[in-house]
Amino acid sequence: MAQLRAFVAVEPPASLIPAYRAARRFLSDLDARLRWVRPEGMHLTLKFLGNVDVASVPVILKAIRAVAGQTPAMALHTTGIGAPNPGRARVVWLEVGGETAILDRLQANVDNAMLRIGFEREERRFHPHLTIARARKSAVRLPSELTGSIPSVRFVVDRLSLYSSELRPEGAVYNVLGHARLSGPSARG
Repeated sequence: MAQLRAFVAVEPPASLIPAYRAARRFLSDLDARLRWVRPEGMHLTLKFLGNVDVASVPVILKAIRAVAGQTPAMALHTTGIGAPNPGRARVVWLEVGGETAILDRLQANVDNAMLRIGFEREERRFHPHLTIARARKSAVRLPSELTGSIPSVRFVVDRLSLYSSELRPEGAVYNVLGHARLSGPSARG
């Protein structure tokens, strides 16, 4: 049976590209040591599924659409450049703030929905971010002062996307397999 590599994510708007470019300029001294994600490839991963049968895509979409139908749209914004360990960074990202309590619940609900249809529960703690670069070979040391390094960009999340990922030597290529509109009642009401 045909398989593809899949994940559930938030597809950020093109309005984040200036923040990406600002981060790249800020970290330009590290260009030779970083492999930059293509700006159109940025995404906020909620659940990595791994290799899935192509025939299971409709089942996955149905499950994430059920979760999305119970979740309101949310306002998020970038808060700066970050990494799990800025002193030895293998991954560099744009930090995300805003209505992250809604985002945290959404991620947990997606994880639970995927568990019900046979996927393993996510073991790592969820930390909302948009990966912008990865270290080419060895970890890099980020500048000690990252706060305020780039302008904050506000955006609204109103849908989820199911992606396939094809790993290539020049970097991953992502294709959207389907969307799920966030249409739950707003707590702001």
